[in-house]
Amino acid sequence: MRTYIIIFLIIAAALVAIWAFVVEPNFILVRDDVAIVSEKWPKNLDGLKVVVAADFHAGKYFGEKERIKRAVDAIKAEKPDVVFLLGDYINQAMRPNTPPRNVMNLDELAAILSEIRPPYGMYAIFGNHDLNYNAAKEVGAMLEKAGAVVLRNNAKIISTPRGKFAVYGAIDTPQTSGTANRAMSKIPEDIPIIALSHSPDGATVLSGRPVIILAGHTHGGQIRFPYCRPIFSNCKLGRNYADGLSEMGGSYLYTTRGLGTSRIPARFACPPTISTIKFYSPGAGARPTPARPPIGEM
Repeated sequence: MRTYIIIFLIIAAALVAIWAFVVEPNFILVRDDVAIVSEKWPKNLDGLKVVVAADFHAGKYFGEKERIKRAVDAIKAEKPDVVFLLGDYINQAMRPNTPPRNVMNLDELAAILSEIRPPYGMYAIFGNHDLNYNAAKEVGAMLEKAGAVVLRNNAKIISTPRGKFAVYGAIDTPQTSGTANRAMSKIPEDIPIIALSHSPDGATVLSGRPVIILAGHTHGGQIRFPYCRPIFSNCKLGRNYADGLSEMGGSYLYTTRGLGTSRIPARFACPPTISTIKFYSPGAGARPTPARPPIGEM
């Protein structure tokens, strides 16, 4: 009997490892649908649809091109009005001047991302991996080659036939509010703002004016127990903000689980995710996605 138990445990452990290291990070992709209802959102822009993608972490493992191509195909299938990319496009193996042990280069990544062509544009910010490997220049050129507008602590007004909205993009995670406030103060008050920060920690200095802060970086914890909060958050705000929708200082904060992995090339109970977000004014009759209350009210 004891032998059977040991054999069962070995087989179970092997199956879990295969799932975590092979199946879930490479062949599973889910979509998180979010509806934002805000008094800051104008009626004429009701139903605006954005797709958020983060943490591609391309370049290190075999099958990267297929994995990222599947994500891009899923983004295109959503037919979004605008797409936001939230940083960490590369892994260490793809950094400039690295010996040729990577399985994917920046030109190949640009070619795949260039297939995303939403009507109101694709906007991108840097993540810590893009900056820590001194790759900002090369990654920025890759994003522009792919057709993205790269935001570097600045805001852009996006015009549509139904009205205008703005996007502010921080370089990685902002530590102080001065630069963001100056950039957003130039946006007329009647134009709603969507803010981009690589990490949810940026929400502590960005919240207030924006309708929502969109973030990645955490990978949703990457390894977690089913139906439980993440074991690790990879952000100072803590596990409650590692994924999903929260309220934060008069704004919403949404953290996507992202697409790739770092450190450990595995995911468990935390599959790669693209996030689809629709925006509505209070009178639109849309059912809002429940948000976690601010810190101190949980």
